[in-house]
Amino acid sequence: GITAADRLFFFALRMSFFALRMKSCLILVLLLMASTATSAADDGGSLLLTISSGTMPIESLAFSPDGLQIVAPYDTTGARVYSTETGDMIHHLTHTTDVKAVAFSKDGKLIATVDTTFHTKFWDAETGMQVQTFLGTYLPMKIVFSPAGNHLAMVTPTGVQIYDINTGTQIYTAGALAHDAAYLVDKSVPAVTSTRLLVTSTTGIDMYDADSTYTMIQNFAPLTGADTEARALAVHPDGTHVAAAFSGASGASFTIKVYEVAAVPMLVKTLHGHTMTVGSLAFSPFGGQLVSTTGYMEAKVWEFPSGLLVRSLDNTMDHKTVDFSASGLIATSDMTGNVHLYSAFTGCRPQGPGRMVRFKCSKQNFIDNFGCVEDSCGNLQCPPELKEADARALCSNHQVQYEQQQGN
Repeated sequence: GITAADRLFFFALRMSFFALRMKSCLILVLLLMASTATSAADDGGSLLLTISSGTMPIESLAFSPDGLQIVAPYDTTGARVYSTETGDMIHHLTHTTDVKAVAFSKDGKLIATVDTTFHTKFWDAETGMQVQTFLGTYLPMKIVFSPAGNHLAMVTPTGVQIYDINTGTQIYTAGALAHDAAYLVDKSVPAVTSTRLLVTSTTGIDMYDADSTYTMIQNFAPLTGADTEARALAVHPDGTHVAAAFSGASGASFTIKVYEVAAVPMLVKTLHGHTMTVGSLAFSPFGGQLVSTTGYMEAKVWEFPSGLLVRSLDNTMDHKTVDFSASGLIATSDMTGNVHLYSAFTGCRPQGPGRMVRFKCSKQNFIDNFGCVEDSCGNLQCPPELKEADARALCSNHQVQYEQQQGN
């Protein structure tokens, strides 16, 4: 779990599915106490589960939107879907060679897998049955479903290739070189919602119009100072911020820069602490945390928007790639075919959907004023009548950050 040196404690009320059926609502309370520590200790205590998915390096993985499943490559025979609760295999998605990239669609209905012979297959996520296949022209480093679910973006050395999922045909190419890509639902202009594709490369971050023909709109974030390229990329779930990893010549810099999305994007935070290029980034689905990995024994969890380094995950493991689930899990993969699931909050497994509320005020306030009870995991179990306004009033002199998590 979190060490005493960090003095960071998360307290949570977890909603049970029985309460959901009775239409009652529980509130997940996370307490963040002020800390004077300047760095975070390596933390292996929040490792909940390790899933063996073969013996080969895993360079791609993805949670289902509800966080209950995770898909990862499996040796030379395809990919597998696992339960994040038990680690049991749910589906085997068959290929005849190595799978290098996997993704869930935004609605959770489809899984895409791409192998080293450039074959892309789509699978029904519920049944595990193959529903579509097509042959590409390059091996992608990453694949991303568009928000509407009609396009699949493939990040390749020759740019981001855009495929129509229904026909399996390539329809556009964004850029001439790409390291990473992510879709952004841009709401920075009042009453206007636009879909953009962001691409990192040796020019920084470029923005493309995903509502039409993927033409370039602007160089969203150009290189500055000692930076020579932008690598990993992540978009905040509400579309207001973009995080990207930058590196410089001869290791001059290894930074993560956070930009505010606007007509003229603004750099609002630069995160330092990695000793090599960050290869994978992921925001929590509710935006309160950012996790970064280098692929070689460095994985760090940052608070957003403060940029505070919360902790570093176990530094005895490689962390090739990373994803963040709606159920409060962080997944990383390693060089020997393992998927590691960590708790984003404590050493205990988050259970069920609810509202997550983070306070910089005393846990005892909630026990005394609202009848909350601390459970064996250090979480606060509070009555459903605890309202957001009451909690804010109780913490009126402290920083309060809310992360809304909707139940099903």
